[in-house]
Amino acid sequence: MTRPGKAKRFDFAPGRRIAGKYEIDRLLGSGWEGEVYAIVERTTGIRRAAKFYYPHRDPMGKLAIAYARKLDALRHCPILMQYHHQEIAYVRKRKVLVVISELVEGKKLSEFLLDQPRHTLSTFEALHVLYALAKGIAPGDAWNAAVSPRMTAGEPPAAWAGLRLIGPGS
Repeated sequence: MTRPGKAKRFDFAPGRRIAGKYEIDRLLGSGWEGEVYAIVERTTGIRRAAKFYYPHRDPMGKLAIAYARKLDALRHCPILMQYHHQEIAYVRKRKVLVVISELVEGKKLSEFLLDQPRHTLSTFEALHVLYALAKGIAPGDAWNAAVSPRMTAGEPPAAWAGLRLIGPGS
């Protein structure tokens, strides 16, 4: 995945206030479209995820709107993180679109696999993952997505019932 140069990244420090009502907790990831942070609502203390879109990558807000609509269209899918709302924040005097959604904690499947022998799942475990995805997503909705199982390396395959998608890919 291509990242923009250092000068165009947000690189928010923990504790920074955003849109007057959120505080940055930590960076979760970054990519071509923008950066995703764990945030905390200042008034309630509720933790959320916030995807900040780079203004030079999404000047008209089309990517942010499409992402929000994908999440909303699949809101009844039990394994997909839930969309909350969209915010406008100003960063370095530039308008930035921010999609606020449920924060899904856990280890990404790709990271979990690195902890496994030969970096793979057994056939039985892989079938459980496939079943969880097939049960939660209608045909045609299975795009490139990151997954976050709520389990540790020693848990039995039944723990895959906690499998959660952490967002639609591009």
